[in-house]
Amino acid sequence: GCAGGEMGGWPTPLGTFRRMHRSDGLIHIDTAALLTAERGEFAANVYVRTGGRGNLRIYPAMQYSLLDLPWLHALTRLCADGCVPSSQQAIRERLPLLRTLELRDGDLVLLSTGRFHEVERFDDGSDESDESDESDSTPARLSAQCWLSHQEGAPLQMWV
Repeated sequence: GCAGGEMGGWPTPLGTFRRMHRSDGLIHIDTAALLTAERGEFAANVYVRTGGRGNLRIYPAMQYSLLDLPWLHALTRLCADGCVPSSQQAIRERLPLLRTLELRDGDLVLLSTGRFHEVERFDDGSDESDESDESDSTPARLSAQCWLSHQEGAPLQMWV
């Protein structure tokens, strides 16, 4: 079964939508959680409208062993610097293996939240402050998103 999550006794929303007019191609992780057979955190994204922009780039990393923790921790510290070009370059150099998912409308991607990833750089040229994109020739990239928490023996938890 699957159930909605709680934080501090309060129910959490089960999903959200994200409109993107641009991406700077920031390599990041969503959490530092390690994926094991017993537990894991995942992002679930449904790409409603891509417009052929913002493919997902995934950097596979060995994260299944305690021996890898110092290496992963060092990369996580680099992520804390955000968009600093030297930090982003250092992450790219340490994660040379790259997979690009060419996203299409309707695609679903489940991703371990501890996996390094980025949305490919794009800019649709629109003014992000304009809430109406009905007349745009290149409408914003739109995705629905939630997170899933897996723990062996417990229902799957869905939250935002």
